[in-house]
Amino acid sequence: MAVFIKHIQGSKTDQLESFDQDQIRIGRQSDNDISFDPKQDASVSGYHAEIYRDRDVFFIKDLQSRNGTFV
Repeated sequence: MAVFIKHIQGSKTDQLESFDQDQIRIGRQSDNDISFDPKQDASVSGYHAEIYRDRDVFFIKDLQSRNGTFV
């Protein structure tokens, strides 16, 4: 099942990304699945959050980020 992420603010505003995996890591470090610009997106931690699927339900988990994760 594909997952679509639509960015609504920050350096990726209006971009749409598609993923076909059960776990998506988000942050400023380049090895994240969704990687943000370290200079423009200072409110995003290096390893900020993770979206994961358990059967047909998706969850988001904060990875002890400095600014928290909001949906």
